[in-house]
Amino acid sequence: MSQVAQGHMYKQSSEHTTMPKDTTKPTTICPYGKITAKKDESTPPCVVFTYKTRPVAFPKSLLESYAETTKLVREVFELNDDGVKVVFETLDLPECNDGVKIEVPPVTWAHVLPGITRISVETREVHRDPLTVPPIPSSNTTTSRPRQGLVSVPRCKSPEDPPRMSSVKSAKITLFMAYESKKVPFQVEDNTDLDKCLTKVFARSFPMVDRRDFCFIFHGYQIHSYCTPRDLGIEDGDIVDVYKLEKAGKPVIYVFPPDRCEEMDVSVTVSLIPQWKFSAIYPVVPVQPHQFEKSLEECITWDVRTHRDQTMTEKSTGLTVSYLYWEAITQGLPPSPPDSPRPGERQSESERFDPIPSDLSDNDHISVVLPLSRITQYLDAVLKELGLHTEARTSFIPYWLPSFNKHTHIALRFVSQHAYERAAPLTVFPKPDVVVRVFMIFKGVPESDIESGLWGNATERGVGGVDGAERWRDVVGLDGKDELSDGSLFRVLEWGGMEVRRQVE
Repeated sequence: MSQVAQGHMYKQSSEHTTMPKDTTKPTTICPYGKITAKKDESTPPCVVFTYKTRPVAFPKSLLESYAETTKLVREVFELNDDGVKVVFETLDLPECNDGVKIEVPPVTWAHVLPGITRISVETREVHRDPLTVPPIPSSNTTTSRPRQGLVSVPRCKSPEDPPRMSSVKSAKITLFMAYESKKVPFQVEDNTDLDKCLTKVFARSFPMVDRRDFCFIFHGYQIHSYCTPRDLGIEDGDIVDVYKLEKAGKPVIYVFPPDRCEEMDVSVTVSLIPQWKFSAIYPVVPVQPHQFEKSLEECITWDVRTHRDQTMTEKSTGLTVSYLYWEAITQGLPPSPPDSPRPGERQSESERFDPIPSDLSDNDHISVVLPLSRITQYLDAVLKELGLHTEARTSFIPYWLPSFNKHTHIALRFVSQHAYERAAPLTVFPKPDVVVRVFMIFKGVPESDIESGLWGNATERGVGGVDGAERWRDVVGLDGKDELSDGSLFRVLEWGGMEVRRQVE
């Protein structure tokens, strides 16, 4: 799915107020942003950057972009040497123990900036080899550095806010794009928009592949628009990996008020962890940053009025719909594998669902493998067992049928509500009597893998067919079987799924 960069412009004031000066170390007001202060009002928050013994105060309003902050710091402290990398360190984080400063990289800049008041500016030498084309790396290695946990480089705000390094000399470097078994060399200036350059190289080298289904990863970081090689510490000879995005397909939410209610006003909020990003919403409502939970990134809220015919009207758009719809795409690189369940722990409580590393395995004790000819009948039985009404079942199965038809065998499993709730929390007010969230992950299994016995256990679990559908109630974590059909209760039902695509080797 396409990604949308959000725009934001800064308006500078024409007035100027001098900040109180330290008696031992004079503080300079940054000339790039003037601070307006009215009588009896506090001045806007600043961050004091110190390089060696010189402190300089910058308004926080100018520091939202890591790239722009680096540019300002370079110019104010005259750090224009191309062989020097600027690094920011602070003592203002709770994790700083025993006076040890912590580095603040681009990926965490936006998250920690609100709590920082002082930053130390450090410099490191950048050692570059002569600009010759390095040999193609071994096909056994797809990245030049060890991979880390999921992180995502923050996108610059808009085309008006890209990093501009006019005062710093640029250097031409040779990089490699790794996709499948190929490594494509290309040259780029180290102060140019890397995502734009990668997109052109990808389109030229792989014309039959849709760029919107992929992301670019370096050293565990996802590369976004207007980030430069210099911002990310990318050097001559480094490798950028190409990964396929996973998509949460058509999660839809039904809201069923008690039969006795003529109408009912309901608020429905879906939040996402940083590994996911909203890509489609209907009815369309604004995507907002999550304000209360640090572990959550985005959220959307529908305010609806339900009707007796089981439809609802979204108030801001005036649209009357049968359900609420959202989709999301994954962001970044898979982190470390999740912990295995502890002995005796219920599956629905022990499962750790993360949309990025999620996979299916013959040894996960849950997944089943079925031939394509049996998949629809099996799913109908499972969904009925999970409480989905006829309309929901006949929407769920045809939605995924085109994806199923690409394969001869399908491996699938359902995610526990407990685990799914942590990845995509659902908040409904007033509080429902019953909430059922059904989320399936699946992938195609080649005929050769079946014949070689790689999926023997999962195939055996699928032999029971519709007779084995009941076990999914325990996996998903459902209690009362007929609660969704009880018209005296306030009920909410959600179904969705995700196809797991094989990552690039």
